[in-house]
Amino acid sequence: MAKKNWRHKVASETYDAIVIGAGISGLGVGGLLARAGKKVCILESAHEVGGKCRSVKIDGYTFDMGPHATAQKAESMKLSALLGKGEAFEALKVPMKEGDISMACLKDGKWVNLYETMPNAEVVKKITQDVLEMSEAQVAKYDAISIADWLKTATDDQAIRDFIWLIAACALTHADPNNMAAGTYFRIMRDPDRYTTGLGPVYLKGGFGAWMTLLAEGCQELGATIKVNSKVTKIIVEDDRVQGVLVEEMQAHRHKRVQFYGGGELGAVKRIDAPVIINTNVIWELFDIIDPKPFPVWFQDYIEGYKGKKTAILGFWIGSRQPIIKEKWLVISKGDHSKLPFICLPLSNVVPEVAPEGYHLMNQISQVELDVETDKEKIYDTIELLKEDMDAHFPDWREKVAWIKPYYFHFEEVSHMPMQFGVFKQGPKAPKVEGLYFAGESVNTMWSTTKGAADSALICAREILATDEF
Repeated sequence: MAKKNWRHKVASETYDAIVIGAGISGLGVGGLLARAGKKVCILESAHEVGGKCRSVKIDGYTFDMGPHATAQKAESMKLSALLGKGEAFEALKVPMKEGDISMACLKDGKWVNLYETMPNAEVVKKITQDVLEMSEAQVAKYDAISIADWLKTATDDQAIRDFIWLIAACALTHADPNNMAAGTYFRIMRDPDRYTTGLGPVYLKGGFGAWMTLLAEGCQELGATIKVNSKVTKIIVEDDRVQGVLVEEMQAHRHKRVQFYGGGELGAVKRIDAPVIINTNVIWELFDIIDPKPFPVWFQDYIEGYKGKKTAILGFWIGSRQPIIKEKWLVISKGDHSKLPFICLPLSNVVPEVAPEGYHLMNQISQVELDVETDKEKIYDTIELLKEDMDAHFPDWREKVAWIKPYYFHFEEVSHMPMQFGVFKQGPKAPKVEGLYFAGESVNTMWSTTKGAADSALICAREILATDEF
């Protein structure tokens, strides 16, 4: 009796470039290459595009799973325009007047502007002015210095150190000032697009998922192919040059799957060839899909030494029958119980469409150095402490609540750690392996979050296309 061959034939496709990941950086660099006439395939393992910028709708509420706002003149806006979606993105912008959004803090039982709580304002202004007057070369020297160590030399006043730490933690999604590179914070302070009065944040009516959909549409209109449910399992390298990738199609037709007794299945495997591959997944997971042997030893050590390091935001969504905050405030303070940065975004006060009529949506966020896989009990305890912080800030909030949904969302910690910032951010090209490039917040950008992801896409595309056009 002939044996049945369970191994699927590996079908092959060919492109000029393959992009792994369909988040901001993946859609960005893929769209820019397609715009330049390249045949591009963007592969996403999830069932939809967006990466960390996804939105879900539940019972009439729109939840952003990652970021909630961007700047009106940030690289994200530039990227949208380059992909032909600038006007559509503008249409989603919420019209805001100067002063619509303020950073508020609870002091002595009263809500005041955060900067009114500033200890010794003249000293803080002097520290800020010193940073603003630095040259880029001077700023770069602080990439290897933590915010904690910088503050020790900047001031002896612990209250000022705590105040600056709070602002930095909110900007860099870190709770530990020893794990934040001062140079990264300096660049944010010096960024006029983020902090000039009147520019302000942009909240998207359809959530960040709506923006990702627009970018994906722009990529497709420029000729790029986007494949979701397509998990890259291997980057193929021969003679120190990329050849293509192996992809497992997670939603392959039933007859192309192999079922196993006891549960589990394998999707159809496909080979896709291209002389250029851009990995936009976190750099620390690179060796999960590529053999490390072709890379220099220093690069192997770098990746393995910091694999798995991460920081996170922890908090909860709150649906309420009445607004917990009536103003359009971004609440920033330090939680007395959790001892963590404490941030509240009353999203429905700014964008009513994120909640059903008659209800309100608020997001509480704190930066933590916790891992959901290894610190589960501590995460539960921290959630309860954050609720006690809510009690201190909004004594009657529990009476207004319809439901609470806790959430955890991780970021790549090493990308902003002192001594690591700049080590891999000098360029998007992989060492020694020809045709392999990187994009994403964890590589080749001086910025963080959405701004960093968009910036890295622009940098990577410029490198591949050898152009200064954008």
